[in-house]
Amino acid sequence: MNRRGFTLIELFATLVVIAVLLALLLPAIQQVREASRRTRCRNQLKQMGLALHNYHDKFGSFPPGAVTGRGSSPTSNCPVGGIANRDSRASWLVLLLPYVDQVSRYQQFDFNSSFFGLVHAPAPATNAPAQMEPLALVECPSDPNSRPDNALTNYFGVQGGGSVPDCTGSPGFTGRVFFHNGVFHNNSRVRFTDVVDGTSQTFAVGETVYLQLRGGGPNYYGTWASSFWTVGTGPGDQSSLAVTLAAAVLPINRVDLNPRHDWTAEHQSRTFGSRHLGGCHFLLADGAVRFFSENMDPWLYQSVSVRNDGHGASF
Repeated sequence: MNRRGFTLIELFATLVVIAVLLALLLPAIQQVREASRRTRCRNQLKQMGLALHNYHDKFGSFPPGAVTGRGSSPTSNCPVGGIANRDSRASWLVLLLPYVDQVSRYQQFDFNSSFFGLVHAPAPATNAPAQMEPLALVECPSDPNSRPDNALTNYFGVQGGGSVPDCTGSPGFTGRVFFHNGVFHNNSRVRFTDVVDGTSQTFAVGETVYLQLRGGGPNYYGTWASSFWTVGTGPGDQSSLAVTLAAAVLPINRVDLNPRHDWTAEHQSRTFGSRHLGGCHFLLADGAVRFFSENMDPWLYQSVSVRNDGHGASF
């Protein structure tokens, strides 16, 4: 009896067919996985929205963007100065912990002691160990930097927006912008009634992939629990940074830098972005979450980041 096996040509043809099938299937599998990751990011923002409303119900306002010993007036003491990692206290994300079922994490912090904005000696923050522990709730799995060795956040509070900030860092640090026309800023206590443009038409929290991480800045990096980086006492000596806040200045996804390898601190406070294709999610002040295109009208993008400019726009 003759036994016939595959010829080399037949084997090669079979392998080619398998390779073509895999090439067709892999993009579909990747799309399904990304759709799942994108849904998780969206749901996490929804959970934050509910938490923000519960916080407002209890305290009569949204949490401050960050608590410092300095005032929040746009016309004085802007940007926020002080001694690094001594004059900063809790950020909005830390204050929100009890309202996202994270009471045990909340209890790890000493709210009468210092938080860091960016890790740096010689003034170590008392709360540094708790700040450096990751929190899965604020990490979007679409971001490859969402990994155990980074305590990152992919969500920044919206401090406002526009083409001209209330102030910036001193020369050399002018990419660090400060606005007071959004839902969150230094020592803010914004109420629903302060969102005069309408809670359904105003950004509260947006996605980001720009938080400065270890590697991009060996001695200067942030975490999800970072507060203001308060540095300097005068207009010529200010490298301060609103670490977990950003404003709508640059368009969505405009900055093409990886904070794990690149220095992003001069960009992270003036744009939003994500690893999702074509744009990013925003949580609106009414608790709704929507995906906004990176090609949206620049004026509209900046305007809906402001709580009280009378834009009256819809999208």
